[in-house]
Amino acid sequence: MSLSAGEIKLVKDSWAPVYANKKESGIALFVRLFSENPGFQSQFRYLDGVSGLAAIEKTPALADHGVKVMDTVNSWVGSLGDAPALVKQLTALGTSHIALKVTPANFDAMGPVLLWTLQEKAGGAFTPAAKDAWAKGWDLMKSHIVKALQG
Repeated sequence: MSLSAGEIKLVKDSWAPVYANKKESGIALFVRLFSENPGFQSQFRYLDGVSGLAAIEKTPALADHGVKVMDTVNSWVGSLGDAPALVKQLTALGTSHIALKVTPANFDAMGPVLLWTLQEKAGGAFTPAAKDAWAKGWDLMKSHIVKALQG
């Protein structure tokens, strides 16, 4: 299963406004992730000793990480028409997260948070069809990440 040309266009069009404000979008994504999954915060050493979502939101290292995640997703979005390149990127991400003790559950939780971020930050570009395309695309991407994560 792969995304059609039309689905790829929907993903790219709805991603553009999110990525245009990548710092704000990245922070929003992680604040939402931690608000829905408070236990995940302990997996981020740069948040040791930081308590409360307001303090987390103002942590410079979180902003840096959020931008890095936005850049990574942007790279994936740019590779949607090139399956071998995309799979290589996703596999590398999964492999790199093994040492960080990231689990498939972390990526399961990221899907709804990513969709929420798109809904909040993409404006009118995040149509119901775009949401469906993103959900399908995330499931495909997550499958490669998790496969690599599990060795």
